[in-house]
Amino acid sequence: MSDNKAVRDLVEKSYGICRMTGSFSSDFYDLFLASSPLVREKFADTDMQTQQRMLDQGIRHLIRYFHAPSQVTLDKMQELGRSHSKSRLNIEPALYAIWLDVLLKTVAKHDPDFDDELENAWRKVAEYGITAMLAMYNQI
Repeated sequence: MSDNKAVRDLVEKSYGICRMTGSFSSDFYDLFLASSPLVREKFADTDMQTQQRMLDQGIRHLIRYFHAPSQVTLDKMQELGRSHSKSRLNIEPALYAIWLDVLLKTVAKHDPDFDDELENAWRKVAEYGITAMLAMYNQI
């Protein structure tokens, strides 16, 4: 699947299915926090209900960012990149690989249509946004 709009639409539909389960965000964070002591440390003093809402918003912007993003989405992705940079939250680049792995596992659990094509679409969308965020890691 090479058409970016088709990829975005596929991922958007999948995420809609995931959101309808009602437990996507909490399941994501259960897996994410269990994935690494460093991840647990980063979230030690975090209000997880707020964080789950932020995850939902972030994923929706990540999907929109992939193809024909609005100015709001472009601004949001820059804001996310800055907030996760070395000078702020210091979310190390290696943590993004863990995040992506957990995201794909959570989508696989919640979307009954998850297959190789859908995994590749999710990976393509997520990696595009992650690359943009990582470009801001060393910025002040």
